[in-house]
Amino acid sequence: MSGTSGWMGWMGWMGWMGWPHTSSVASDPAVATAMLTHRSVLNTSVVGAPGAKPPPALDDPDSLAQWSPSARRNAILMSLFQGLHYNTVGADGFNLDADGQVIAALQRPAAKDWQQVLTAQLIGVTAFTREREPRLPEVMTQLDGGLSFLAATAGLQASRHRAVFELLDLTAGFASLISQRFKHALNVQRPSTLSSNVLPLVPTPEHGSLPSGHGTETYAMAHVLSVLMPRGKDDFFATAHRVAQNRTVAGLHYPMDNEAGRALGRSVAEYFVHRCTGASGIDGSSAVSAGSPAWQSRSYVAAETAKFLPALDAPETLTAVYKPAPGKLPLAGWAWKQATTALP
Repeated sequence: MSGTSGWMGWMGWMGWMGWPHTSSVASDPAVATAMLTHRSVLNTSVVGAPGAKPPPALDDPDSLAQWSPSARRNAILMSLFQGLHYNTVGADGFNLDADGQVIAALQRPAAKDWQQVLTAQLIGVTAFTREREPRLPEVMTQLDGGLSFLAATAGLQASRHRAVFELLDLTAGFASLISQRFKHALNVQRPSTLSSNVLPLVPTPEHGSLPSGHGTETYAMAHVLSVLMPRGKDDFFATAHRVAQNRTVAGLHYPMDNEAGRALGRSVAEYFVHRCTGASGIDGSSAVSAGSPAWQSRSYVAAETAKFLPALDAPETLTAVYKPAPGKLPLAGWAWKQATTALP
C-alpha cells in the first residue's frame, strides 16, 4: 500500500467505537430481523418529531462533534483546500500557493541532467540494501505510514487522545493529497524501473517517486506533534527521518525523494498549524510577524548529490511568509482545540 493512500487506514485505532449494537444501522441480517419484531413493542402512534430542536447557526464548527470521525475529516479537509493553487514553474518546477503566497516549491532534474542525476541517485538506493535485513520489521510495519511510531514516541493512547489521533490523521490526509498532486506533476521514475538490481522488498506504488509520500506525511505529523508537545520535537523528527529513509531501504525511493518530502511536509504542516490557530505555524502560539511567520516556504531542487541529511538539517531554501496571513479556519480550529484539550 502506498504512503499517499495509507493515511486512510490509520483510522483503525477507532475500532472500539464500531460495536454493532451502538450503530443506528443494523448491518447484520439477524439484527435487522430482530429490529422488525422489536418494533411491535414501541409506541408507533406518535406523529411528528417532538424531540426536534431548532438548528444551530449555519456552518457552526461545534456541530462537528455530532459527526463520525471520517465525516469530520472530510469536512475539515475541504475547508483546508480553500484558496490553494498549483502552478508549473518553467519546464521542471511545480509549486503550491495560498492565494499567491508560495507554500512549497519542488523542482525535478532538468532534462539535460536527468540520466546523470537518476544514475547517481540509484547508486544511493543500492547503498542502502545492506540495511534491509535489520530494518525489515520497520519497513513492513510502516507500509501504511509512520503514525503508530510517532504515537508510541509521543506516548499517545487511543482512548485518552482520540482527538489528537484525529488531528494527526487530518494532517496526514492533507499532506497526502498534496504530495500526490506533486508526484503527478513531476513524474519521476521509480528506482525499480531503472534497474532490476533494486528488487524492492514490497510492491512498488503505482505513482511517481518525487516527493516521498511517506516522508511528506510523517514529517508533517512530526511538526504538528512538535507544536503540541515541544519537548519531544527532536524525537518526532528523528522518527520521521527514519520512516522516510526506510522507504529507500525498501528500494522504493531515491534519497532526493525523501529530501523533497521533508521540505514539502514541513511547509504544509506549518501552513496547516497556521490555519488551525491563526498564529505562527512555527509554534502555533506567537502572533504572526516577520520573526514568527505564518509559515516558511521551502524550495527544493532535486540533485544528484542529495543524500537525505539528518532529520533537522535543511538543504532547501526558506522564505518567511507573514503578510498578509490568511488566518484561522473555523473548522480546522475546532479540531485543533479538541486535540489540545486532550493533552495535559
